[in-house]
Amino acid sequence: MEKFKLKDLSPELIKSFIVLKTKDEVIALAHKNNLDISDRQAERILQVSENNHLSLEELDKVVGGIWVDSWGNVHTES
Repeated sequence: MEKFKLKDLSPELIKSFIVLKTKDEVIALAHKNNLDISDRQAERILQVSENNHLSLEELDKVVGGIWVDSWGNVHTES
């Protein structure tokens, strides 16, 4: 299993993660994609999806330079 790094995921897979509602769903999707995710990482993904008002600095810490706007568009650092 690969270590979970959101910044290395495809935009489509990122969108799949951010619409999930529970930590167990996040962990299950990670495992389905052969990714080893910690409880803390799963919780942070849920925070991003529940609270779309994190600062850019907070988002960068969570996703390593990738963020999703309120319309579901994935953005990366240039």
